[in-house]
Formats: sequence, structure tokens, C-alpha cells
Amino acid sequence: MTDRLGTTATWLLLASCAVVGLLLVAIIAVRVAADLRRRTQTARRTQALPVLMDVLDGHAVPVPRRRRDAAALAPAASDLVHKVRGADREVLAAWLTDGGFRDAALRAMRSPWAPRRAHAIELYLATTSGQEPGPVVAMLRDRHPRVRLAAVRALGDSGAHEAVPALVRAAGSRRRPVPASAVTMALVHAAPADASALRHVWTSGDPVLVTTALTICGHLGLVDARPQIEHLVRSPDPALRLRAVDALGRIGDPRSALPLRRALHTTPPGSIEWLALHRALAAVGVDQPRFAP
Repeated sequence: MTDRLGTTATWLLLASCAVVGLLLVAIIAVRVAADLRRRTQTARRTQALPVLMDVLDGHAVPVPRRRRDAAALAPAASDLVHKVRGADREVLAAWLTDGGFRDAALRAMRSPWAPRRAHAIELYLATTSGQEPGPVVAMLRDRHPRVRLAAVRALGDSGAHEAVPALVRAAGSRRRPVPASAVTMALVHAAPADASALRHVWTSGDPVLVTTALTICGHLGLVDARPQIEHLVRSPDPALRLRAVDALGRIGDPRSALPLRRALHTTPPGSIEWLALHRALAAVGVDQPRFAP
């Protein structure tokens, strides 16, 4: 009986070792394959760049006939489109569209595979010179978080002003949320000229959305949001008050001096908020605040 148990234990040990060995081999094989794929993609992008530069120089460059070579142009074009502006971006977009890349991107954005949809977003925007963001805006409601995040980043990088309201709604989505930090960066990159797209945020009651709006207005100096931000200086939420004070300081409008003075009068001296109020008052042109009776 003892010999039989010993034999069974030996076989189980050998089987376990074999399984572990197979797993290690599989992990190594996956890593090697991924590394080879990355190197291949990098090499193809490097080879594709001179072709795209010829396009920007105005040469009549035909789209490569080999599917593999044409596919290598897509990521290279997506990278390049963020590094060029004006006429160069439009030339590149027209060449990609004429070569069928826009249609290919739209098809890929309907793929059941999330990584493919995410990569296609960048290519589509490259073919439109950052315009016509409608299909990408729709991807803000995609079922996969990776695709939604790719859409947010791409819309911000492309500077699509008309996508700003949709980006704001995406930040406040409960069903399919996106990181507020990513939306904030996208909106800062998109650089809206005014705060009209944020008008529903101030009464939303969502502190994440309001914080996002305060950050954007402060960084971009959106003066038309001043009344709403001044109202938040009296918010019961200390974090929102601090953000509002910082935003007013960044905007630097002298009309904000009075609400900032009043807030300073009711703030404990030496506190973080008290110091922030002093900085904001200095920024709006009040170096020595004097309190109204």
C-alpha cells in the first residue's frame, strides 16, 4: 500500500513539473512573439515614414499595392498627423482618403475586436485632418473602456472643438465612464474658445464634472465662466472652493476681487485656502486686500 502511494505521489509530482514547464515555455514563447511583433511594426513604420514625407512634399505617391506595406502606413500616418499642421495635415489627409484609408478605418471601427477599433480611431482622424469627428464621438459610448479612452485622447489630440460637449458628457457618464483626468487633458488640448459647452456642468451636482470644468476654465482662461466659478467660492465642499479660487487666479479678472475678498474674510488665517485666496487676489491685481465692512 505504501509503495503504491509513493508511486502515485511521484507521478503527481512529475505531472506538476511537466505542467509548470509547459507554462514557462508558453510564457516565454508569447513574450518572444510579442517582442518580434513590436520590432517588425517599428521597422515597418520606419520604412513607411519616407513615403509619407514624399506625400507632404507634394510628390505623386501611389498607395503601395502590397497589403502589408499599405497597412504599415496606417500607424505611421496616425503618428505623423499630430506633428504637422495646416496645409501639410490637409495634404496627408487627402492622400490617405484617396488611398481608401478612411473607408478602411470606418470598417475597422465596427470590428468586434476592441484593440482593432481603438487603433482605427487614430487612423480615421488622420484621414479627416481632425475634422468630421462624428464617428469618433460615437466611440465615446463604446462598450470597451480601452476604446472609449482611445476616442477621448484622439479627439483631444485632433483639437476637435465640436467634440467638446460630447467629451463633457463622457466625463459624467455613469453607464460607460471614462477617466475624468483623460477628459480634462483632452479638453485642454481641444482648447474651446469659451465655456458654453460647460453650462450644464455647474448645476449637475457632480463634483467630478465640476472639478473638471474648473480645471479647464482655469487652464484656458475662459472668462465667460467667471460668474459660475465665483459662486463656487462659497461652496460647502472645501475641495471645490479651493479649485474655484485657483481657477479665478488663473483667469485673473479684476472683477473677481470682491468675492475673493469676502471669502478671505471668513477663512481661517494661515490655512491652505487662506493662502490660495491671497495668491488669487494677487493674480487679479489686489496685493493688499482690504475688507469691506
